[in-house]
Amino acid sequence: ANVQSKWQSMMEIRIQTELHVINAFGFESSQHGMVAYRQTMAHRMQQGATGETTALQSLDKQIWSELIRRSFNISPTGDLTLPQARQVIFMVASKLQQSDFLKTLKTAIDLLGSDASDVQKHTRMQESILGVWLEVLPSFGFEGEKGYVVFQAGLVDHSADPEIATIMQAALMTLGVHTGLSR
Repeated sequence: ANVQSKWQSMMEIRIQTELHVINAFGFESSQHGMVAYRQTMAHRMQQGATGETTALQSLDKQIWSELIRRSFNISPTGDLTLPQARQVIFMVASKLQQSDFLKTLKTAIDLLGSDASDVQKHTRMQESILGVWLEVLPSFGFEGEKGYVVFQAGLVDHSADPEIATIMQAALMTLGVHTGLSR
């Protein structure tokens, strides 16, 4: 399995576990419950680092480290700063929206044939997106598939950043429009 499918499998485990756990805290075990939980946590983080908040952040980092260690045999080192994360995301999103990439992606999906399933088309799109990540990340010191995993692990700390979310959503919407696939 390639790094993208391993990452996706790891995330499925993480999400299923979170859905189970948040229910114990009074949140619905659904996408809506997950959103409500994350919004509540983001609000608590903005209110300042209390002992409880700091402990939750520490526990979350430990869980991520363990998932990554077990999934990839990698121990993430160092922290990814928000400015670094934004810079990488900007570069990746820019490349994803370039006409050459969009044409290549559309051709790759079209080559699957008209009877290809949406799953096959999404897989092809994810493979193409991974190629962009692997092209951009070495410029920032993240080499190969290991660098991809280390970067993605660090990016989790900044997943609530509105600038990062907006940039990636715009890129993914562009991909959806050009390929006919909605994410």
